[in-house]
Amino acid sequence: MKVEKYLVLGGSGFIGSNIVKELQRRGQNVTSVSLHSVDQDCRISGVRYLEVDLTIESEVQVLYSEQFDYIINAMGYVDHSLYSKGGDNVVKAHLLSTLLQFQYIQLNVLKRYLYIGSADEYPHQNTVLSEVTREEPVSPYSFSKTTVVHFLQMLSRSEQIPTTVVRVFLTYGPGQNEQRFIPQIISAANANRTIETTIGEQKRDFCFIDDLVEGIVLALHNPSAIGEVINLASGKEVMIRDVVQKIVDRLGGSINFGARPYRPSEAMYQVADTRKAYSLIGWTPKVALDEGLKRTIEWYDNNDS
Repeated sequence: MKVEKYLVLGGSGFIGSNIVKELQRRGQNVTSVSLHSVDQDCRISGVRYLEVDLTIESEVQVLYSEQFDYIINAMGYVDHSLYSKGGDNVVKAHLLSTLLQFQYIQLNVLKRYLYIGSADEYPHQNTVLSEVTREEPVSPYSFSKTTVVHFLQMLSRSEQIPTTVVRVFLTYGPGQNEQRFIPQIISAANANRTIETTIGEQKRDFCFIDDLVEGIVLALHNPSAIGEVINLASGKEVMIRDVVQKIVDRLGGSINFGARPYRPSEAMYQVADTRKAYSLIGWTPKVALDEGLKRTIEWYDNNDS
């Protein structure tokens, strides 16, 4: 029996590394691709790690000289720079690299290409965001994400290439980069620093990493997800200031709400409609915010360097 091969692009990132870990736990043949070398102590036994610059054609060509059954694109970085201030590099990293891949992917064996999109593709509105909501990108990052989504849907419709898009909202959990929102708050509270935030009235949708990975794996293997865009999120709104308060209630510390201004393009409401994920792939998140924060705080307490 042929062993199916999985390729995770961006396999050293927060979401990507957790996908790699779950696929390896299930006994799959996994290759992880990242721009830079992964430290030995961060590597998972049995996983092959490659360094590839996916914006360089010769490197992409070599990568896809090998056949892969499943490709998960979790690559790229979150960057809200204006186009005139470095945003062209964001377009190159997210959009052009994806277009380049499809010149070399061996499509005759491809069972699924799953792309991880972003809630930032959606417009700013005061109601839940569903997959049929028309996108309104406001940055090179969200523009690139949106364009890739339409490119993949075009391939699915016109050439029957099996693509799937999952749109993620705010993912959190153990091991997340300390520059991200929740780890920053935990770090400040643990160091007894005053936490300086915006007023914190933005409403967001937080999804625990284990739930997200489960949804991604379900979407990857479900034929009903081919050609579809699926929100993977909790579907529950929570105010940013309430998340900060929950962390401080556990760890102690002081908060200065309003010490920082909102970003000029700040979305005040970004919450997912998750009905499609349930009806199409049978996914619903299991870890409530309080439990997810507890697990995350405990991880940072046990891994404080």
